Amino acid sequence: MSSAGLGWWPGLEVPAELLEVAGPVRSRLAAHQARSLDPLEARRADLVLTATAEHRSAVLSEAPAALKRAFTMREFSALIEHMDPHPGVSPQAWREVIAAASQRRGFVVGGDVPDPYRGPQAAYAGMVELLGPTLDRIIAAAT
Repeated sequence: MSSAGLGWWPGLEVPAELLEVAGPVRSRLAAHQARSLDPLEARRADLVLTATAEHRSAVLSEAPAALKRAFTMREFSALIEHMDPHPGVSPQAWREVIAAASQRRGFVVGGDVPDPYRGPQAAYAGMVELLGPTLDRIIAAAT
């Protein structure tokens, strides 16, 4: 698993406003190192999750081969909620879930994760409140 961004710069840090509302993942976020998306990595990835449909489009413009494996986080979470998969830690089982989710794309509305960057503290809290259950659903499939 790795993380990369589309609009980053060296030295970019997780905003203090996010760290204040991050709860149990605060220390992991504080240690996060920003880096740019490598199109080759996106082409090779089993799953590409983005915050917004615009981000997904940007990834696909650089790595069109990732089309069937690229989703917004909320879209993928909604798809697997309806599928109720339990691939655990098996890479092959995850590939099957991702392929099945790709075939069901368009049957759910996922939506974007709002970007609170440079906004008020409440915007960061709202993002965490929205993103928490989204990521919990994806993580639960691995258990």
